[in-house]
Amino acid sequence: MATPSVLTVPSMYGDGILYSGPTVFGSELVTNGTFDTDLTGWNTIVNVTWSANFGGSAFFDSSVAESQCRQTLSYQVGKTYEVSWEVKENNGCDFFRIYINNAYTNITNPYVGGHSLRFTHTVGSIFILRNGKIGSDITIDNVSVKEITQGSDFDFTRATTGTRINEDGYIEDVPYNFIPYSQDIDNSDWDKVGITVSANEIIAPDNSLTGDKINENAGGTYHNVNHDDGVTNGTTYTASAYFKAAERTTACIYENLGIGGGSYPLSSFNLSNGTVDSQDSNHIAKISSAGSGWYRCSITFTANATRTGSIYYAPNNQLTYTGVLNSGVFMWGAQFVKGDKIKYYLPTTDRVNLPRLNYPVYGGCPSLLLEPQRQNRLDYSQDFSNWTKVNVTIGASTELSPEGIANANLFSNLNETSAYLSNSTLTLTIGVTYTFSVFVKKVNTRWIRIASVASGTSGCWFDLDNGVLGTVNSESATIEKYPNNWYRITNTFVATATSGSTIVFMGISANDNSTVAELNGQFLIYGAQVEAGSYATSLIHTSGAAVTRNEDKAFNAGLGTTDTFNDSEGVLYAEISVLDTDSANKIITLSNGTNSTRVAIRCVNTLLIAQLRISGSNQYEFAYTLPNMTDNFKIAIKYKVNDFSLYVNGSKLDSSNSGNVFSSGTLTELAFDDGGGSSIFNGNVKAVAVYKTALTDTELANLTSYNNHDLFIPYRSRMQMISADQELQCTEHDITRFL
Repeated sequence: MATPSVLTVPSMYGDGILYSGPTVFGSELVTNGTFDTDLTGWNTIVNVTWSANFGGSAFFDSSVAESQCRQTLSYQVGKTYEVSWEVKENNGCDFFRIYINNAYTNITNPYVGGHSLRFTHTVGSIFILRNGKIGSDITIDNVSVKEITQGSDFDFTRATTGTRINEDGYIEDVPYNFIPYSQDIDNSDWDKVGITVSANEIIAPDNSLTGDKINENAGGTYHNVNHDDGVTNGTTYTASAYFKAAERTTACIYENLGIGGGSYPLSSFNLSNGTVDSQDSNHIAKISSAGSGWYRCSITFTANATRTGSIYYAPNNQLTYTGVLNSGVFMWGAQFVKGDKIKYYLPTTDRVNLPRLNYPVYGGCPSLLLEPQRQNRLDYSQDFSNWTKVNVTIGASTELSPEGIANANLFSNLNETSAYLSNSTLTLTIGVTYTFSVFVKKVNTRWIRIASVASGTSGCWFDLDNGVLGTVNSESATIEKYPNNWYRITNTFVATATSGSTIVFMGISANDNSTVAELNGQFLIYGAQVEAGSYATSLIHTSGAAVTRNEDKAFNAGLGTTDTFNDSEGVLYAEISVLDTDSANKIITLSNGTNSTRVAIRCVNTLLIAQLRISGSNQYEFAYTLPNMTDNFKIAIKYKVNDFSLYVNGSKLDSSNSGNVFSSGTLTELAFDDGGGSSIFNGNVKAVAVYKTALTDTELANLTSYNNHDLFIPYRSRMQMISADQELQCTEHDITRFL
């Protein structure tokens, strides 16, 4: 069977990218980018000299003025190129500049190691390398500019954090490390108090030159770097970082979260012998060796209120002291996570564009989760002490929540006539459909009732003994089981009022359709959400204000190249499920960047529509009603002139021997949209593939059948060859589990 030119499986992704197949480059455009013996091929050379170091390199000396060298390259408008270079030494250069498309691109903090960037050419032919920092020097080698002739990685964006179900069935933040720029302590996102940061001073625990040094200023009182991270009352957190001794042999981590009457609980760590020097009574402090003199130090604590606070990292074992100029420690890999587990270190940049690898609650293969934008309109999703309580109490619980940590609340009735928990802070729009969801677990109450006063109905009833619905007096309701006997229950309703006591839920007597509270009834609650829409999406945490999670978008696979796709014949394959069978179009396309010329897999209501369109004219189209589009299904569309077919789950559903295909150079991109940026695909994606040949009927049947593992083997090999299996969230375990 042919190997796909594009293949996306959810195990393979990084920060802002979905790896989707081999990248092929054209010929080298730069002359003498390796600087083997001299600077031949480079002109307008200013303060740049050839160096024999590193087997030949270019030394950019900007001690007096900026240094630069340039070449004229043969670009083609509309083509995509990759620029790559290697920094061999950097002595104070804060930013390096590359001139493309008649403008400079600044590369900030150019660390020692390999760098690359991609761009689509629009104008100009001059290529310039420049050291933009006067008073510094930098050594560059292995400069390359090549056209990308075949490239199929997706750009991914969400621009907000989200949640997923991890492989253990628990809800997890994506990414779970709350600190952005976790190994760029010099970034402005970090606050520095009496401290300067020297970036990329030392080899870090991952063998990259990314270890920073935090240096004390002379005098002063406080000396630390810190980061603001909000916490929720009763939730346990773990803060950690890697430290290595320099002039100081002690590091400390402390927090300002109101614990201990507003003090700064501090724990310190001995970097000479790898022991905990002191441990605050509110902390569990740990230290472990990471090799080469590095230690991973951590504190675990439980927040006593919902608030914004800071986690501080300091080069001494005291909270306040007089600083000694340039005395400090090396620091790398800061992390702040929920729970009492330190967790595997997850590097971050801006934290907002990491795809979500979502697992079924009770195990199985993961999917890429692509959800629409939603807002949790509730101010407090976890801290129910901030809700209105009528004859009930809300207390902490030591049992694990659906997050796998002890941050659930205990609901207790105090009488049987009127006992409920409500939220009256919402303002809804009359006529709009909303879904309320919450996680509940039985203590001694079998029946739960939830209702929206704004819907004008008496609500829905849920049986926690049997995990089934009772009476439903609204648009719809669902109950879904999670680990440890938790259930997520939902109530979908149409608002008939704009405000008021909008959400009410209560434990009731053991009778379906009853509204009488159960005396001394108890149950656990966690994760409440109200969102505009006909179904519940993944949990959006809130702690004092409504929070919006943006839409997941994966687009532009192909990077404007044409060699990735075949205009005259091929196959578009997807293994997907939709989130809801509503009237919104959910489309995956192979196109020219418009919605009028494309191969499309289109899901709307209960219809699956296969289509090939040229300049708005359908050459092939077939619609099929699937029994349940929210279940996983495999679809393949074959196209060739006068030869079209549609396969779903191993069966041929349609074929046609009439219709044209695309002219040469038409298809340029694969995207989870209609080809023009609209009708974003919302659903779960297990795989998407493009074949450059029209597969046989036997191959199409095998491709869409249950056992299609051969599809992924070439992709797995390719990922291992380029070490992408070690990328962020791309582990060998994930790959093997998927296969």
